[in-house]
Amino acid sequence: MVDPTCGLSCPAGYAEYDPSTNTWQLKTPVSAVHIYDITSYEDNDLWLFGADSDGAAVWRSLDDGDTWLRVRSRATQDRYYWGTVVNGKLVAHSGTGFKGPVEKYDGTDWFEQALPGSTDSFCGIGGQQGGPTPVVFKGRMICRDSSQYFAYDGDSYNTLNINAGTALAGPSCQVSGGDYITTDQYLYVLCTDANSSGTGQGSVVLRTRNLTHWDRILDVPYNASALDVDESTNTLYIGTTDSKLYAGTLPDSDIDDPLESYCFDFNADTGGVMYYYEHQDNNSSNPLCAADVVIPSTIGGSSVRSLRNMNTTMVTSVVIPDSVVTIEDYAFLNSELTSVNIPDSVVSIGRQAFYQSKLESVMLGSSVATIGEEAFASNKLESVSIPNSVTSIADSAFELNNTSPHTLDFSTIFQEAMATWADPDNPTEEEMSALYELLVTRMTEYFQSANFVRLYTVDPSNPNGLEDSSRVETLADIFADLFPPGFDLSASAYYGGHLINPAQITLMYQSGSGQTLLPASTNTGVGLTSYRVAENPANDLSLYYRIGQTQTFTPPNIAGYTTPGVYSLTFGAGDNSHIFIYRNPQASLLASTGVSRKALLLVASATLCISIVLFWQRRRIAHFDR
Repeated sequence: MVDPTCGLSCPAGYAEYDPSTNTWQLKTPVSAVHIYDITSYEDNDLWLFGADSDGAAVWRSLDDGDTWLRVRSRATQDRYYWGTVVNGKLVAHSGTGFKGPVEKYDGTDWFEQALPGSTDSFCGIGGQQGGPTPVVFKGRMICRDSSQYFAYDGDSYNTLNINAGTALAGPSCQVSGGDYITTDQYLYVLCTDANSSGTGQGSVVLRTRNLTHWDRILDVPYNASALDVDESTNTLYIGTTDSKLYAGTLPDSDIDDPLESYCFDFNADTGGVMYYYEHQDNNSSNPLCAADVVIPSTIGGSSVRSLRNMNTTMVTSVVIPDSVVTIEDYAFLNSELTSVNIPDSVVSIGRQAFYQSKLESVMLGSSVATIGEEAFASNKLESVSIPNSVTSIADSAFELNNTSPHTLDFSTIFQEAMATWADPDNPTEEEMSALYELLVTRMTEYFQSANFVRLYTVDPSNPNGLEDSSRVETLADIFADLFPPGFDLSASAYYGGHLINPAQITLMYQSGSGQTLLPASTNTGVGLTSYRVAENPANDLSLYYRIGQTQTFTPPNIAGYTTPGVYSLTFGAGDNSHIFIYRNPQASLLASTGVSRKALLLVASATLCISIVLFWQRRRIAHFDR
């Protein structure tokens, strides 16, 4: 651009670089008094912002600058000072005497937006009094007037508190005379550090990656007025009002926030992550936050101590830092997690913290003391190791864990029923009755497929006296209000729960030669072969075997074999198994005489041959006697 401060002595146009000749060529394509800015809104267009003899004007070219058309003019304003593009909208500012509204173009119409109760802009219009030309950073247009900074996303704006975490002397960064630039990752701001009385103390450079947490980079000369950064050489440049240029090395950031930290709504006072955003900075124009979440141990220099709402419908995995002490109620409710490792720093896990997720494995850290109501309910867990630190497990903490494919999705059930209706908008009584019957069937299948989660204390003696938990109701107890009178809702609704230190044994039945005589059987308790709650309709938890318990097993009789003796064992914490060996009496007799099976066959064959010979000889003797 031609320097807009040289007034009428400069031609009104723009400069175009020719890389083939390494030269700049001045372009003056329109009849303009001023040209202050140029930008591109779409891939094949150019826009000029300035003024002609009628007042503020905007021109557009659709052929790479060969021809231009004036598309916007405002006789009530002196000139357009700048134009930029943010989130698919062209944003410009016209004004007179550094005042006037911001205008935006959405591809069809123009709109104005100003400060509440005023026609003035929330951005400056360029120059020392109004602030530099805006820049776009992380999907927001950043601009300022003579006293404050703004961030605008094309629809709404907010003011920026740019001294957060920077240890500035005053309550806010005084911006008069400041400058700002952007790089791929940072927004750099030059402003004045003021004390509580507002007296200027000097200039400072700040930077941010998320418009929330700011890092004080460098103290610079008090009369600094412009800055630039070359991140490739790690160099900061400062220009001053007395025409001097300073260069310095960019220091390491005092606040080492990983980019992932921009995905968290964080309360520094409590150390709590309040929410996990879908997009960085909760701005839909910014990059998506990762589904594989790595939670930082610090955000903005403050330790992350608790987790609340992790927006887990989008989270597929998570790494929890060892700074976290509390996983609060509902933190990972309805998540897509299939596994989670709770670090040793965590002391408490709140109500429904991982409720109705897809967990198949959980590793609890060595400091967890309490596990809240339904904390791990409605998952796919089979067993969990419980550290000695756990002193309290809510009765419902592990209810409705289900490793079968049965789910209770009412919308799917309704769709299944409605697919058979002649008129989905007007079902008949018979069709509604069939729907209710289907609901009962699916609910019964769901509750009967629940299983007990096996909890194994690190110390098998269960030093904290943790207890089993189970709940059985009827469908009527839960769903009676959903059904009309007359439906049989007496079926049991098994919620399951958890068992402390259960044990099981696998029994195998083989012959002396290793032949399997009967299928192996798994025994989880007296008359029980699994941990499915429906197999124990009496809900008698004392039937299940436990680690340290001694139990005797009697093998079944198998025809043709000698039944082995009973087997007794004290259940251990690992896999328990035993093979019953059955003996064949004939094989035992042969073995005891020392005669091999082959020898016996040879003897039998010889005996048979001798018998046949003797038989024919007797017949011949009888024949001659006649």
